[in-house]
Amino acid sequence: NNIKRKFSLLEEMMKYFCKLIILILALSLLVACQSEQEKKNSFIKRANQYYAQNELKKAEIELKNALKIDPANAEATFLLAETLFKLGDLRNAYAMYTKAVELDPENMAAKLKLAEFLFWGKQSEQAMDHLIEILEADPENVGALQLKAQIFVTKQFYQKAYVVYEQILKVAPDNVIALQNMAKVKDIQKDPAAAESLLLKAVQSDPENIKIYASMVAFYLKYNQVQKAEKVVLKAVETNPDSELAYILKGHFYTNQSDFDNAEKAYLLAIKTEKNVSRSYLILARLYEKAQQRPKALEAYTKASEAEPDNLSIKNLIARFYFESQEVEKSLALIDQMLKQRPGYYPARLLKAE
Repeated sequence: NNIKRKFSLLEEMMKYFCKLIILILALSLLVACQSEQEKKNSFIKRANQYYAQNELKKAEIELKNALKIDPANAEATFLLAETLFKLGDLRNAYAMYTKAVELDPENMAAKLKLAEFLFWGKQSEQAMDHLIEILEADPENVGALQLKAQIFVTKQFYQKAYVVYEQILKVAPDNVIALQNMAKVKDIQKDPAAAESLLLKAVQSDPENIKIYASMVAFYLKYNQVQKAEKVVLKAVETNPDSELAYILKGHFYTNQSDFDNAEKAYLLAIKTEKNVSRSYLILARLYEKAQQRPKALEAYTKASEAEPDNLSIKNLIARFYFESQEVEKSLALIDQMLKQRPGYYPARLLKAE
């Protein structure tokens, strides 16, 4: 009997220990799962912060870490697609947008991006299929309506495009993109008065948008209305005295009119705004080249490079300038400097081959 009681007691203890081990394992697994979930959330949170700060490479790393833990996470997948798109990695961005839609078919922003990719790839019918789905869910989606109108324009269905732009204005009365494109349609339809009226309305809606002034200038020059075009240029500068783009527009206008002195003055004023200085110097350099003032052109190219010392495309322009000036040794020295910095830089390798 004593032996039986001992065996019974031992059996009860074994059962207790087994239950205890199972409980410990279950708790360990739960803690591990919670830890992985916390890690994933932390990765996504940091990625959002980096994305907001435009630190895109860091955001990409955080998102890939999150997706290693949870490959089917729709939020991380979509944000990675947006990050890759901004980084210029279009192939992988497209793949991520596709996956984002698969994971979350209600993600209209991802569907719209897919439609844009398809449109750029000249697959308008497939793009339109996505747009129909988006507009069924949200008939006032301005981005989808704009792309739909753009597809109609490429197919030369101008009146259909115009109707869609009118829909956009019902949702967003001051949408300058719609107003500009409606003006283009009216111009194509041989109605310049209506086109001019729409462009004027666009300028009134967004007087700080230099692209609209540029559209108006191009419109007036098309019809040889030079004085009207010049008035628009001067109005752009008067309204936006701190905008380098306004002065660049002014410079372009006078360059078009072969007025070198006023063009030069305008580009120098663009440089004085201290905004995107390298671009203004490059434009000025091209003006000097056009005017056969090569020493001044080289000086402007050099200053553009000083403003962006890591920009290889500017260095390559200077190397080509030397090459075309028959200063081959200077050109080769600069090419070798670029290739040392980035051995696979194709434009420099191509220039060296020339």
